[in-house]
Amino acid sequence: MWPELVIVHGKPRHPQSQGSIERSNGDIHDMLTAWLRDNESTKWSIGIKFVQIQKNSALNKGIGRSPYEALFGKCATIGLTSETKIPKEILMTLEKEEDLLKLQTESVNDQPVTENKTENIVDASDIPESIAEPNVEPSTPITDETQKVS
Repeated sequence: MWPELVIVHGKPRHPQSQGSIERSNGDIHDMLTAWLRDNESTKWSIGIKFVQIQKNSALNKGIGRSPYEALFGKCATIGLTSETKIPKEILMTLEKEEDLLKLQTESVNDQPVTENKTENIVDASDIPESIAEPNVEPSTPITDETQKVS
């Protein structure tokens, strides 16, 4: 079918044939193990995203930049400052995710609550009659002639 296709058979997890892949797998394993130990966790599925950003934002000597920067053309931004409108002074005081959640809850509770939020509801009397009443023509009854497909 594809005469140019060459299938190379190798042993999975064979370090001699896949050295760089094995080294990378070992690095990820070691980084994940360290994350699990440091965070007193057994949930590797949570830690892997932190390992991923750490690995992808680290300088690669071969390409002279991080893999993230090579792919996206800019350094990876980590943290809240890039996507939130929280002042930096407040961000600097946050230590845990719970602190952020508490801040969000407090800011929602501080907003004035109105009893009747109807400002976005449109009264039907405000709609011109030409729009309010659809122009519907009587439908044609279905007959044998209208059911035929050409």
